[in-house]
Amino acid sequence: MTVIKTLMLDVDGVVIRGRGDGGSWHSSLFADLGVRYDDLQKKFFAVHWQDVTTGRAELRERLAPVLATISPGVASKI
Repeated sequence: MTVIKTLMLDVDGVVIRGRGDGGSWHSSLFADLGVRYDDLQKKFFAVHWQDVTTGRAELRERLAPVLATISPGVASKI
């Protein structure tokens, strides 16, 4: 079994579409990192992604506080 040790978010989708097993980028997110996709979607992507992708905010600046609330163990590694 492969365990994901890094969560990579790429603005244009190149990295997140690259799973060899055909699964979505988030299919093992919870099993590997303890991050629920629904939480990440609601608390990060829906709220902050527009600012991150348009250069109004830094990814770490917005992602770190969200991860601290939904998965503190992951947040400490970014």
